[in-house]
Amino acid sequence: MLSRIILASTIVTVVLVVWLVARTDRERVFYMDLGRKLDANDRARVRRVRVVTLGSALIGVAGAAFTPIPTAVLVSTLLPFVPIVWLLIEVVGAVKSAKPMEASLRFRVPLTDPPPAKQYVSLPLQVAQGALVLLSAAAFVLVRSHLPELVPLHFDAAGRPNRWGSPDELWALGGIMLFCWALSWLIVVGVAKERWALPTTQTEAYARASRRRRSLLVRMVEVLMLCVNGAVAVSWLGIALGSLPGMSHLLAISVVAALVLSAGGAVGSLVAFLAPLAAVQRELTALGGVALGTRPDGWRWGGMIYYAPDDPALFIPKRIGIGQTFNFARPAAWLILIVLLVVPIGIAFTSMLLSRR
Repeated sequence: MLSRIILASTIVTVVLVVWLVARTDRERVFYMDLGRKLDANDRARVRRVRVVTLGSALIGVAGAAFTPIPTAVLVSTLLPFVPIVWLLIEVVGAVKSAKPMEASLRFRVPLTDPPPAKQYVSLPLQVAQGALVLLSAAAFVLVRSHLPELVPLHFDAAGRPNRWGSPDELWALGGIMLFCWALSWLIVVGVAKERWALPTTQTEAYARASRRRRSLLVRMVEVLMLCVNGAVAVSWLGIALGSLPGMSHLLAISVVAALVLSAGGAVGSLVAFLAPLAAVQRELTALGGVALGTRPDGWRWGGMIYYAPDDPALFIPKRIGIGQTFNFARPAAWLILIVLLVVPIGIAFTSMLLSRR
């Protein structure tokens, strides 16, 4: 029963995230300002995404609840991609229909060194991240000497252990926590290193809004990664404590708690930060454009991809939408992208190999 609840919760979490993004108002669709008034096609895009999302949720929950476990696992693994891919298709269509916006050439605006990353990070959240990692490691050290020679390290879809090994292998979860913390700092540095281009008029107002936008992006990442690391910590200590005699019930409790933390972090961060980010995005657009300083001919695919060999910037704000993107003419952009793809795939592949031992 627990495994079916976990599978259904995975689908519901993805559906909630897509549903939150699939919205429109008088000026924006999918939280993007298209530089024109919205029309019936824009609202139809949102309706299509929501219909697909709702259908995916109903089919997924039913599949997780009533089909055999192998089928339920397959459904919960593949079905969440349906609303995500559909959302991406509709977003691409919306971006391609946007009104062309003239982005100022790089040499037409003052370019100065951007404010350092420390101006955006939250000291309490960073202390919480460090404390979470250290306290989790310390708690595991205290429990380690009391653990049996073999502990559960991998679970099947029904929640039953299918691989056992040395308790020392659980240190890998601590490594995952450090990786998530490092990844959050990589994103923070990327946001801080984003091009700092200011218009020649209303310079101070634009600078204040730009700092607020970057602070909101960093805060959203910090909150999300803290929730993810909280989920990893609960799993780590839950497996360790659940391996002690008479404590096996903690395994199920830790799985549910980790799921709540990770799902709550994903949905909660969107709920808390998307609206403020959209508001400051509109303010920047009114003051001179979010993508100020980029090369107009560098934007490809309706403004989704930026490729400008004569632009030295690596991180730049998106021309349409919230967040930032790479200048894909810079080799470092491809290197970072490859690392972000290879590391998670490598972790998953290693876990799969270990599970077969």
